[in-house]
Amino acid sequence: MQLYGYSKPTTPNLMRLKEEGNLFVFTDVISPHAHTNASLQKVLTLSNYENVLKPWYQQPNLISIFVKSGYKTFWLSNQEKFGFFGNTAGIIASLSNESYFASQYVSNLDSAGFDGKILPELAKVLQDREDHFVVIHLMGTHASYGNRYPKEFSIFDDSSLSVKKRTIARYDNAILYNDYVVSEIFKAFSKSDSIVIYLSDHGEEVFELSDFMGHSESKISRFMVEIPMMIYLSDTFKQKHPQIYKRIKKSLSNPYMSDDLMHTIMDIAGMSGFDPKRSVIHYSFDSSRKRIVGGKDYDKELKDKKPN
Repeated sequence: MQLYGYSKPTTPNLMRLKEEGNLFVFTDVISPHAHTNASLQKVLTLSNYENVLKPWYQQPNLISIFVKSGYKTFWLSNQEKFGFFGNTAGIIASLSNESYFASQYVSNLDSAGFDGKILPELAKVLQDREDHFVVIHLMGTHASYGNRYPKEFSIFDDSSLSVKKRTIARYDNAILYNDYVVSEIFKAFSKSDSIVIYLSDHGEEVFELSDFMGHSESKISRFMVEIPMMIYLSDTFKQKHPQIYKRIKKSLSNPYMSDDLMHTIMDIAGMSGFDPKRSVIHYSFDSSRKRIVGGKDYDKELKDKKPN
């Protein structure tokens, strides 16, 4: 992402939102796993590597706590509901008041279609004025990269005979399209009292260290777990919730792992039962927590690996 210092202009819309003062970008966030299913079992529940007394499906989850708190909950997805790639997300999504799956069953990742198909469904959800909690699950920039964006977003030349250069160009195009989709999601909430958190479930290695492309727990590297995380605040939200706005601005460099996301969201929502040491925006946040991923201490074993 250009937003994180990449040399190519892959995130023009997000860059603009940051410059306008509505987008706040966290700079040191990793995922708890290098795969979607295992990662979401922790990101969407109170499960984490220190909490092993109960399996993830017996832990409180993100949807249930908002249902119990009186929010109307929605799950909009461009991934499968129950299918070949696992069903952690599908199980938790089924607890929401309403859910929409653009692809009921994805037998092949290339058949998922473009994430933009979610945008009209989001517009429908936001037509009424109830308190909403919405989860949007995108396909993002998952391989095969060339199938993640329509032709008009093929800006970076992928005609090279070099497999590496061609693959990187397609990945850049996928990031560019993702920039469009995510910024349109932010725009949909811009006129209301809203806060939107965006993050990836895992990262992707694209030839940074070797000839490897993709993500694998057995070959885990910093590039497979370092993820973007950002928070969008509407102007109305900033005016009505100045303390949260202030806390977010002060927390952007905190070392964080997304298995504690629920604590941060519960903190923002003013709920009880969260651990303030695990909320990245709380004044009591524990920045010394070890970040163990793939059996490795990220900060000691992975973080300093330099790309080729």
